[in-house]
Amino acid sequence: MKLNMKIILFEIIRLILAFIFVLSSIEKLKDPYAFALSVDAYQVFPDWIVNLSTLLIPWLELFIAFGLIFKFKLRANLILFGSLMIMFTLLVVIAMIKGLDIECGCYGESSSKVGLVKLVENFIIILSCLILYYHIHVQNNKS
Repeated sequence: MKLNMKIILFEIIRLILAFIFVLSSIEKLKDPYAFALSVDAYQVFPDWIVNLSTLLIPWLELFIAFGLIFKFKLRANLILFGSLMIMFTLLVVIAMIKGLDIECGCYGESSSKVGLVKLVENFIIILSCLILYYHIHVQNNKS
């Protein structure tokens, strides 16, 4: 693959990851009560963590998304992005193990059910994040 095509591909990946968190955060901010119910449905956290995560996660996602869009502290934001996605994926796995029939809570009313499809989707997103991080790490070490 030519260098220019690689650069374009990595830029597209970066913007897609940012878009995922922009969309996700906006949906959660529009209806924090519904997001709190989604978090609570996982049956993992006490109420105070559900409430705290309802307040913090959407803003953190938005902050990370803007960091990705504007290339501000790109590696740090990719680490945060990947960490959140790993946490979300672990929650999906826990819900699957418990046999819960719930929506993931990712995109408000547009959220999909927790299950194998959501798990694969999350793994693809995490893999994309890792590939982009590796690319940026290699680029920074060349200069």
